[in-house]
Amino acid sequence: MKLLLSVLWFLVTITSIPTIAIGCFKVERDALITFKAGLKDPGHLLSSWHGPNCCNWTGVICDNITEHVVTLNLRNLYDPYDCDDQDSCSDWDSHELSGEISPALLSLRHLTHLDISGHDFSNSTIPKFIGSFQNLVYLNLSLSWFGGVIPHELGNLSRLQILDLSESNFTGLLPPQLGNLSDLWS
Repeated sequence: MKLLLSVLWFLVTITSIPTIAIGCFKVERDALITFKAGLKDPGHLLSSWHGPNCCNWTGVICDNITEHVVTLNLRNLYDPYDCDDQDSCSDWDSHELSGEISPALLSLRHLTHLDISGHDFSNSTIPKFIGSFQNLVYLNLSLSWFGGVIPHELGNLSRLQILDLSESNFTGLLPPQLGNLSDLWS
């Protein structure tokens, strides 16, 4: 009888675990693939983004225990202030991601760090859905040429400690909702 109960408990346990595709949850992998599909990637930053284990992809870091995606670090590694000549400036430009940031990223429910700095989002506004990442503690959108008004939804990021929106083309004042972010480091 004990053996039967143990087997039943084991079967219930393994069938209730979300689908993992070899070190990466399928829903998170699919979200990253959808995100990639909306981007232009002339520098091939996302060229490693294939195969079943998204935890091994460039810029994707998963928690060692849960294997959920916790960091998306797609910072442009070229420094625009290092443009002494036309060649070094073209390195920066040729490695810029551009396009649209897909709301599919919301499937990365355990995301704590998001860095898409140094890319060219052509004065598009920061997507409002970024304010829905409940676990985000680090957000870097600097040097990414976002424009328009900073969405007040960023004030929903109650765990946020670091916010970098520098070197962008924002209009208007900072939304008062950002004052709700009591954990921001100054």
